Amino acid sequence: MHAELIDLAMIANDGLHNAFTSLCQWQGQYYCAWRTAPTHHITPPGHLVISQRALGNITNEAFRTVLTVPNGDCRDPRLYATPEALYLLCGGYLPAPHQHHWHGLSRVSTDNILQTYWSYTTDGQTWAPLSPTMRPNTWGWSSIRRQQGWLVAGYTMGTIHDLSGSIVLYAGGDFDNLTYIGTPYDGITPEPADAPHYLPCEPVLWQPTPGTIACCVRTERGLDSGVTRDLAHWRWSNSTQQLHPSAILETPHGWLLAAREVITTRSRKGETTTPPTWRTALYELPAGHATPRHLLTLPSAGDCGYAGLALGEEKDSVYVSFYSQHLPDNPQHASVLPDANVWLATVTIGA
Repeated sequence: MHAELIDLAMIANDGLHNAFTSLCQWQGQYYCAWRTAPTHHITPPGHLVISQRALGNITNEAFRTVLTVPNGDCRDPRLYATPEALYLLCGGYLPAPHQHHWHGLSRVSTDNILQTYWSYTTDGQTWAPLSPTMRPNTWGWSSIRRQQGWLVAGYTMGTIHDLSGSIVLYAGGDFDNLTYIGTPYDGITPEPADAPHYLPCEPVLWQPTPGTIACCVRTERGLDSGVTRDLAHWRWSNSTQQLHPSAILETPHGWLLAAREVITTRSRKGETTTPPTWRTALYELPAGHATPRHLLTLPSAGDCGYAGLALGEEKDSVYVSFYSQHLPDNPQHASVLPDANVWLATVTIGA
């Protein structure tokens, strides 16, 4: 598979930090969702913006909806299209009463209460209020629809000190009645040095073949991939590729992965010599356990990534939503500034 960037348009640029995007097509319209807030950090208000965009002119906004919860910071929306409705899954940080900062949110994620929320629309414009689902402090990160209903992959909130993060699975007929069904990947200690990856988070589900479910997981050492047929027995493989997966899309030419790639420079002794940098990139994702193959790095720099994917209107075209603080050819917009913009890229792919 190969990929080529055809067009790039900025669709959110208001001086705020617009980030963590999702993209899908539903009932003849495209929908792009993202989180907007004063900064990347945990701080209220963190609103979710859902932008409706018409076929034939996806760069122009037709209708906009904003969702939020009182005193909370909602982020990382995920859109899921079904014949009857368009669904949204997201996470929200809430103040924890037992903390000394109970009157507000802490910038330390595990000092807050993390709640997964969901919403839906049946007309594309009127969205139900965000409703809680899943256990508190479990982040429902991605979902797929099966005959039995929804399967949701999430992760429990761990810290770099206790390493308690784990990938968990929930299932149910709708997002309001999800039930815990298992933990396919436990977070473990990073010692000894050759131990498997640890602190797994941000799992992205996909179905490479009928009857098979796969999952790409971000860890502290790279990208891990798991595959299963019965949800009880998973086969995991570890990769040293520093990728943060965000969306997976089936195309006529194979599976496409959108991820934030972490670029580091190391000495001969393996020590990091410069601070890591981030880019937003597309990868070909083989159905088996082969290593994802790099296809295209999108114009992005600074705080960036968390892309959404949708099939485009033209043959062999794909739309990619992502956020970035600045383009590489604009060094005056330093990455230390809090604002970020949402971009919409048109990419053509081929065999």
